[in-house]
Amino acid sequence: MFFNPPESGSLATRINFEFSDGSGSPLLRVIDNEWQVFTGDWDFEMSGNRYKFSDKDRATLLVLRFNAPHFLTIEKMHAYMGGRLFDVDENHMKVAGVSMKHIVASHCMSLISI
Repeated sequence: MFFNPPESGSLATRINFEFSDGSGSPLLRVIDNEWQVFTGDWDFEMSGNRYKFSDKDRATLLVLRFNAPHFLTIEKMHAYMGGRLFDVDENHMKVAGVSMKHIVASHCMSLISI
């Protein structure tokens, strides 16, 4: 997951990431805020500043909350990136089995690089 600065005349930070399933097949890709879905059964819900993406079984894969203009909060994530499982909720972040807590990143273009 990485970020690009806003385009000229825009305040929207450009988000970029790709999720896959456990076998490496792509599920979701976002390139400069353009969402591309690779599976036929999925659900996307936008409520105010929250974006929620769920799989065919309605299991939540990603919940983002935009706190414009300076913050993006990952409320929930359960997906593979770079072959590693990212499991994030309000209490922790676990990457490939390693737990982390109380993470705040500021002024960075990439939160985690694999």
